[in-house]
Amino acid sequence: MKNYAFILLVMVPFWAFCQEVKVVFDKSIPIDATTFAGRDGFENYFYLKNEVFHKKSDTKEVQYANFSLGIPSKIDLINSLKTTLFFEKFNTIVLLDGQLNEIQKIDLSKASTPIIASYAGLSSLNSLWIYNTINQQLLLYNFQLNTIKSIGNPFMETPSLYQSNFNYFYWINSQNELFSMSIFGDIAALGKIQKGDSYQIINDQELMICRSNSFYIFDFKTKKEHKILDVEKSFKNYYYKDQILSIFTNEEITNFKIIRP
Repeated sequence: MKNYAFILLVMVPFWAFCQEVKVVFDKSIPIDATTFAGRDGFENYFYLKNEVFHKKSDTKEVQYANFSLGIPSKIDLINSLKTTLFFEKFNTIVLLDGQLNEIQKIDLSKASTPIIASYAGLSSLNSLWIYNTINQQLLLYNFQLNTIKSIGNPFMETPSLYQSNFNYFYWINSQNELFSMSIFGDIAALGKIQKGDSYQIINDQELMICRSNSFYIFDFKTKKEHKILDVEKSFKNYYYKDQILSIFTNEEITNFKIIRP
């Protein structure tokens, strides 16, 4: 009964705002975690339990821990066969394979170019996006060739948010304006957004915004946001992938299918 009560709380206010998008309860999954990192397209769930990183499916669970580095400050699941853990405190990146075996550990303090990173995420062509706080410069670091390339000009101010995918690095400035930069250094202004509690880039066209337990999608083309979901029950964080919105509470992950025309 608990799941059905949760559905009613989120569905009733939702339909008052948006008829062209349908939200359908999928399932709830019990989880013992301190932080939910996300899910992939193969129904694997990634999370932290204290300092241990877990990958769990219905049939299997694997773990990774590096107690000398502690808890990762960022987990990038854009490619679950090359999961990227960024340990900002130690200026270190760890790459893991699909079984959470360590592929490579990169100490940016030993790079040929001085780097103190505040962001790291997987890009294309065996590269990582890195934001270097020393000179506010965006970098592409090729971890196979051990080469570093500056992308674009140094930032004029420190962004309030960074996110990335294979081809683009996204940031929000102090005026709450959203921008992207391609791997070639091309910059696009994507619009001014309303402030949110958290954000997630969905794809190259849309941004998900969570604000006061409500979810919105901001369209880069129309420069408008649309509410898709209200959640009455408190939650810790969320993750959106492949039209599934996963909401993490203290006890479980609740999945909703976001069906769009």
